[in-house]
This record gives sequence, structure tokens and C-alpha cells, in this order.
Amino acid sequence: MDFGLAFSYVFRDPQWVKKVLIAGLLFFIPIIGWAMILGYGLQIIRNVYMGADTILPEWTDFGNLLVSGIIVWVGIFIWTLPVTIISSILQFSSDSDTSLLFTCLFLPIQLVYQAVFPPIVTARYAINREFSTMFQFGEVFADIQRAGSALAILFGVTIVAYLVGAVGLIACLIGVVFTGAYAGFVVAHATGQVYRKASGQAPQPQQPAF
Repeated sequence: MDFGLAFSYVFRDPQWVKKVLIAGLLFFIPIIGWAMILGYGLQIIRNVYMGADTILPEWTDFGNLLVSGIIVWVGIFIWTLPVTIISSILQFSSDSDTSLLFTCLFLPIQLVYQAVFPPIVTARYAINREFSTMFQFGEVFADIQRAGSALAILFGVTIVAYLVGAVGLIACLIGVVFTGAYAGFVVAHATGQVYRKASGQAPQPQQPAF
């Protein structure tokens, strides 16, 4: 795996400015635009998995991007619901001291959970395009086991990418949507690499899948 490539490959596309700009503009369209951006990230994951990651995907079939993004949102919501419920119970416990103690103890578990499950199930949908694959628990856990420490590195890449994206705050909160789009592309590329490792898929350069 080459996580450095996740940060640099965007700029190899001659049309990268246009493609990042489209993502940035979509950010200003609540829900619908955000779902389309997520759907576009799924295209990146799939292309990386297939070894066709030399350029960014084209912005086409916005309806498909919208539907794919919403489906993944639903899947991730379901996966994160257990930890969300537990966290809420701990925060609203009547005993404030006990609540604080258990919240502190639960926080590392919550972070590990968020670092492990959402990337894998997102990638599974990106590759298979079936909602049910996000909940094939045996295969999900097998993918996590095969990915191993790469998931921890992916979590670090995600943090770094969005710290880089936060540079857009300098531009009066407007530039952040464009640097944020770049950060999302970085994370999607890194996720594709991790899932390729988890599935044992050797990269086979070919035409982009989308």
C-alpha cells in the first residue's frame, strides 16, 4: 500500500481543479449535494480497488451518486447506532460522576469502533453495490482481520487529511469546502487501498469502473 499516493494522486489528473470545484460546489447543497459527494467517493474506492486510480472519476450520473450516497449513509447509521445509544445513555446518566467515568472508559472503544467498521462496510458496498453486503457480519469481521494494522494507519490518514482540509478555514470558511473535498478524495483513495489488502485483491490496472 502507498498512502502517500492517496495525497498526491488527485493532482495527477489534468482536470483535478474542475473535479474538486464540483465537489466543493455540491457541498453548498445540503443533504442532496453531500450524498452525491459521498457517492463520488465510492467511485474512487472502487477504482482504487480495481487498480484504475490514475485519475479521478468523471462527475457523471448524479442520480446514481445520490442514491449510492444515501444507501451508505443508512448503512453507516445502522452500524454506528449501538455505540451512539450507549454513548447517549452514559452521557445522560443521573449519576454525573459515574457517567463521566464510564464515558471516559467507553471513548477508546468508540474510537476503535469508528476507525474499524465504517471504512470496511463502506468499501464493501462500493465494490459490491449491494446493501446486504454491508451486513454480512462474518465477511465483515474477516475483512477487518485481514486489513489488520492498515485500518489504524487509515484512521491516521483520515485525521491528517482533514487537518489539511481545515486549512480552508483561512479563506473565511469558504475555501474549507474545497480543501475538504480534497481531504475526502484522499480518504477514499486510502480506503480503497485498505480494502484491496483486506480482500487479497492484487491491483490490476484497467479502465475506471465508473
